[in-house]
Amino acid sequence: MSDVFFEKSKGIANDFIQSVVFLDDRAYKSKDKENPNHDFDALKITQAFAKENKICAVYNPQSDSDIENFKSIANKSDIVILD
Repeated sequence: MSDVFFEKSKGIANDFIQSVVFLDDRAYKSKDKENPNHDFDALKITQAFAKENKICAVYNPQSDSDIENFKSIANKSDIVILD
């Protein structure tokens, strides 16, 4: 694959992608001393996507109904990240 084609493809994909949604049961929790590799800073994540002109939501479900609500958001999002 040529570099020109690859770069053009990345640009097209970047223009298409507008929204990203994270589902993480540990989002918005304080530092995890037992597993520091799973620290999740929602503010840093949303700021990083904002710099790329992307809408980013971080969702931390608390109940089964929260999961149902998330499904409707996920269906409209360009990218869904589940953890």
